[in-house]
Amino acid sequence: MILTAIAFAIVTSPVQTITYEEMEAKMHEAYRALTDYKEVLAITIAAGEQTQLLRVERLISGPRNRVKVSVNGTEVSETGFDGLTLYAVLHPERVYQMKQGTNDAFQQKYAPADLSKEEDGFFNFVPQNVYGIRIEVKPAAKVISEEVVQIDGKPYKKIVAESPKIAQNDHLRITYVFHADRWIISSFEVDAKSRSGNTLVIKGAATEAKFSAGLTQKDFAFDVAAIPGYRRVGG
Repeated sequence: MILTAIAFAIVTSPVQTITYEEMEAKMHEAYRALTDYKEVLAITIAAGEQTQLLRVERLISGPRNRVKVSVNGTEVSETGFDGLTLYAVLHPERVYQMKQGTNDAFQQKYAPADLSKEEDGFFNFVPQNVYGIRIEVKPAAKVISEEVVQIDGKPYKKIVAESPKIAQNDHLRITYVFHADRWIISSFEVDAKSRSGNTLVIKGAATEAKFSAGLTQKDFAFDVAAIPGYRRVGG
């Protein structure tokens, strides 16, 4: 599905509105329940006149995972867990880290972001999480609508949220579109504008989403030979 497909969504029926925290909790659980999933997210971040293109590729099989991130066509990072070994690669620095361990993120219980030390107007976008993405804002976002929509003839869940205090003077709206039968992201959008005229627009869509991808252990294994000349650090 392409980004512009959102514009052609037709509302089919309203559903009961949930809270933003409940939505995040459902995402938290849904991504950890995936056992054979491949996803590619294409993300555009436009801040004023500057634009950045991100590509996030995820492979997920319960605790096993692999996440590759590219920015403007250049590989930036790769992280993963093959069931025994945790690894991370930073391509610009040409370094990597690997160690035996467990995937603690898989075991974590959901908790809302702790923004108690942040000021009103705080915003943070984390696209490279293993299990979905995270959009954090203070004051906390509130869901203003929840609908079932049709996109390319298929049903999806669409949720729109705003940060209420910011919206009195500025504008901050978050839109998520999920697959109809599970809380896995199909697309999302952030639209923000400050009183001073600064703008931020983030649009993302899953250009590939396979729930039965046929993943094998080889897809998660880290091959040091594939990055010759890289230096091992830590661990």
